[in-house]
Amino acid sequence: MSMTRQHFEAIAGILKFNQADRSLCLELAIKFMDYNYNFDTEKFMEACGHGKKQYSVEPRTQSINGLC
Repeated sequence: MSMTRQHFEAIAGILKFNQADRSLCLELAIKFMDYNYNFDTEKFMEACGHGKKQYSVEPRTQSINGLC
């Protein structure tokens, strides 16, 4: 089962409700790009409560310190 828009919206809603840090939301957005080619980082960050801003990120090809 792949992640859908509904999954991403639910996660963003939880992050916004809990006032998640911008860096956490951005890390998740980068990871979500691996799951869905059409993932929109800007919309996700806005839905997380971090306003409109251009986020230029590329899908991660390598994990950070081998953790992900």
